[in-house]
Parts: sequence; structure tokens; C-alpha cells
Amino acid sequence: MMDDSSLFVFEHFWRDSPVWYWLAAGLGLLVLEVLFGVGSMILFFPLGIGAIITGLTMLYYPNLPMETGVIVMGSSAVGLTLITRFLLPKRAPSSGTKLNRESYELIGQTTILKEPIMRGRGRVTLRGTVWTAIGADLPAGTEVTVVSQQGNALVVRRTTQENPPRDPAA
Repeated sequence: MMDDSSLFVFEHFWRDSPVWYWLAAGLGLLVLEVLFGVGSMILFFPLGIGAIITGLTMLYYPNLPMETGVIVMGSSAVGLTLITRFLLPKRAPSSGTKLNRESYELIGQTTILKEPIMRGRGRVTLRGTVWTAIGADLPAGTEVTVVSQQGNALVVRRTTQENPPRDPAA
């Protein structure tokens, strides 16, 4: 059993120790990273881990001054930032506004009209997807080339010698 003096020391440690402030700040910063960091691990993550490291350091060395705690947190955060920058895989470069737009990859591809283009609209199939085709009226079975994209439709024209199909690997 604990006597009154040891209980007083424990309560004093619990209430007045900066350890709990550092640990709470670290957990709070990690929560902010989860909520607002979008998985980047660059904004609040190093600071949160640095604060937790500082709290654990102060748990073992309770008489460290606050300035030392700030230095430990800053060093930990900078070190962790440098480590994560070199260890995490680099992100693929963005393709700008064409990101996640499969239809841009289809420009220059050739296909056969699935349904005739009548009054400017028909159907084509590319990569297993049926697309609305926009262009001059053409019969079904005509070979066409995708020249652009409008909304959810592909603008096509008849493939001719002047309009040879583009090699998708080039």
C-alpha cells in the first residue's frame, strides 16, 4: 500500500509534470496530421513524434529544463523529417489537369464504330469501355480515330491516309 507521502508525490508528478503536456501535445499533433495532413507525413507528424519523444525523455529525466525539452522536440522533428524525406518513396509527377482522365490517353487511338454516327452521335468501344462518339455521320463498322474529348464523349473522325493512327507506345 502507498502511504500518504508517496501518494502526494505521485499526484504532484501527475499534475505538475511537463511529461503529460508533451505527450498530450504529441497525440494532438498526430490527430491533426490524420485529419488535415492527407497522409503527407510532413506537417504535424514529425512535430507530434518529436513531442512524444520529448515526453518520454522527460519521463526518465524529470528534472530537465523546459528549454532542453524544446531542443529535444526540435531535433527529433528535424531528424524525423529528414529521415522520412529520404526513406519514403517519391511521388509520381503529376500530369496536371489530365490526371485520372482516361479519355486523354485515348486521343489518337483508332477503333471501329460500334453504332453508326447519326445526327452527330454514335458509339465506339475502346479499352473495354463504350463511349459516345461525336462526329460526322458515318456507318457502323467504319474505322475512326479519336481526335479530342468533349465532356463524357469522344470526338472522332474517319481514319484516312492523311490521318494515320498514332502508335500508342510512341
